[in-house]
Amino acid sequence: MDSVENILNKITGFASGSIEFDYDEIGDVLYSQVKNIYQNIDIDLDGGVVINIDPKSYQINGFIIIDYKKRLRDRKIGKIPFFSSNNLPMI
Repeated sequence: MDSVENILNKITGFASGSIEFDYDEIGDVLYSQVKNIYQNIDIDLDGGVVINIDPKSYQINGFIIIDYKKRLRDRKIGKIPFFSSNNLPMI
């Protein structure tokens, strides 16, 4: 298995298609997904921002942001490769 650093270096971009968001209000978690792939490699970028990577194409299929409202309020979303935080939904 590749190291996290090697996997991050192999990322080719964000998967094409429209991104779907789902917000869990009770858990304060934002889920996003472009493609429904069950064999993702999940990498935690900073203790609460997890990206989902297709192990074949090394494209990002989506991400999960834990403590989403708090991170939005504190402007601490973090950097998601190949994705602008300006495109995140305002909850």
